[in-house]
Amino acid sequence: MAAVLRGSVCLVGRCRKHVDFACVFTRSMASKTQVGFVGLGNMGNPMAKNLLKHGYPVIATDVFPESCKEVQELGAQIVDNPAEVADKADRIITMLPSSPNVIDVYTGPNGIL
Repeated sequence: MAAVLRGSVCLVGRCRKHVDFACVFTRSMASKTQVGFVGLGNMGNPMAKNLLKHGYPVIATDVFPESCKEVQELGAQIVDNPAEVADKADRIITMLPSSPNVIDVYTGPNGIL
């Protein structure tokens, strides 16, 4: 019984019922295209930092400019609004506190859509 999973390690062994198994972990190196990030609060900030740590170029924005300083120092490009994030990034992550914020970020005058 073999399984192919994502990762970077190969494990071979036996489970309790003495059935041989092998798990081959391969990391599909998706191109590290720019990732847009909207919302750099308590959850978004560490997530954006983790993307930067793993080599992803991040384009970010937040309604509070002071929230952007840490990720900017780590190499993120900071833009003024979600529309600019959408123009420059192939992938966008939003980490927003409430429904009205989500509606505004996606459909507002400077929204992603």
